[in-house]
Amino acid sequence: MISVNQIFKEKINYIFFLSLVLVFLELLLLPGSYVSFICRCIVLLIFLFCFLKKQYLTFSILAIILEFFVVVDLVTKRMADWYFYQIPLEIISICLDTNFDEIRSTFNFSKLEYYLIFLLILNAVLFSYVFFQKIDVSKSWYKTGNKKSAVIFFILFSLFVLGFKPIRVTIKTLVLVAPEIVADYKKIEERKSFSWGARSTDLNPITVVLFLGETHRGDHLQINGYGRETTPNLMTQNVISFGNAISQASYTLASTPMILSRKNVNDKGIFPEKSLITAFKEAGYQTWYISYLKQAHIGDNEINLIIKEADHYVRAGVDSEILRQVLDDRSEKKLIVYKTIGAHFLYHDRYPKDFEFFVPSFDSESYRVPQPVEKDIVRLINSYDNAIRYSVDFQINSIIELLKQRQEQVVFCFVSDHGTAIFEDGKSLYGGSSPANYNIAWFYWFNEEYLKEKSHKKLVNFLKAHVNEKITSEYIVDTLFDLSGIQTDKRKGYSLITEKLSQHPRRVLNGNTVVDYDKIFTKNKHEEGYLFTK
Repeated sequence: MISVNQIFKEKINYIFFLSLVLVFLELLLLPGSYVSFICRCIVLLIFLFCFLKKQYLTFSILAIILEFFVVVDLVTKRMADWYFYQIPLEIISICLDTNFDEIRSTFNFSKLEYYLIFLLILNAVLFSYVFFQKIDVSKSWYKTGNKKSAVIFFILFSLFVLGFKPIRVTIKTLVLVAPEIVADYKKIEERKSFSWGARSTDLNPITVVLFLGETHRGDHLQINGYGRETTPNLMTQNVISFGNAISQASYTLASTPMILSRKNVNDKGIFPEKSLITAFKEAGYQTWYISYLKQAHIGDNEINLIIKEADHYVRAGVDSEILRQVLDDRSEKKLIVYKTIGAHFLYHDRYPKDFEFFVPSFDSESYRVPQPVEKDIVRLINSYDNAIRYSVDFQINSIIELLKQRQEQVVFCFVSDHGTAIFEDGKSLYGGSSPANYNIAWFYWFNEEYLKEKSHKKLVNFLKAHVNEKITSEYIVDTLFDLSGIQTDKRKGYSLITEKLSQHPRRVLNGNTVVDYDKIFTKNKHEEGYLFTK
């Protein structure tokens, strides 16, 4: 029988060494604490020692394990580097509750990283083939005196786990939330029997459109005083916009249920009540949910449950013809919830070439993983503002023009699920605890038929009186009920249809923790930095 050392000495090739070079680079360059860095250095020193001492079996098995950890850490780094290792559940949730395009945009590996992953996988396959085809592992392991390899491997494996923060944080978080996962199944059954007891007090035909934006920041809207022409069309549409609005969470899966239901920041897991869609149904409305995503995603989470409440589901982007067909339905009362990909990262993928108004910007050919340097930040902001100009100004203006043709009363509400960071603090990009991730676009529009009624004008005046107030998306549900003439005893307790808003802390989810936004983010850095004011 050929010895273990001889086999591995003969089979180590340039692919293996090239892989290891890239592994070393990734290990040393990945972010982490001093403990993490020291652990990695120890791993590399022992790894090198095994090679120099011709402990090829230990060396080779450890190499495969190292490759596995590097791939895992590389993937988590692409997300965790933006989320500061604070909320790994977001990574899991985004992967389970989205389409391939959003996953690709979120991770967006560089060419070097794709090359690294390919080499790591190829190397593992080649090694596995050599190992299992040529060697009697059980006999060779003991014959060559490599029992000590097991001890060495265990020590190195422990050090490696200790050195990789994303893995530790993810495992710890999953253990902590395991009871919530079990409880969610019970809540799903409980919500099936929930009723709003809602009724309509207005006999007139009415259409209510709730447009859920994606990654749209209010401080990048011209209608809110932003110094660039990002919303020139909406400037002429008499929209009522709230410039100091924030979302209660910084990512879609957490923020959307709080926008559409009575769920709040202190409610963990699945909320045992149905959304406002069911309230409108009880009040006699036909309901639609239009989205660029398929109706059901992997994982039975809250957004899936909310979508299923609607009478009709339509998969489409922002399409005036699709919306026209829905509007032409004979139902006198309609609720249309519209969800699009909006300005979701990658920003340059969210608008056609002829909407490249602000330059220089990124495109598919020139894009690479951006760094927090002025050249990249300027291109990112230009790309983002182009996405705003297209997905908010152009698309929403086209919807408003279509709604102007309607004979029934129309209430239109646009609210984004969350904002986005663009390196305002020098490190955050799409996600995490930067205040820019909570800043949202939020505005209303009403047609002439709605404004004809004196009682409606009073409601609209209430809105106008509060446009400068510091508010959160928790005001959506009750405000929409009041504007639509829907009554129910089950209120959220926050409506903009009032003479004076009650002052209370703006509580948001920061990772898995509830915090007071205005205390944590006392200095709103997203209002400074590289934002254009001229």
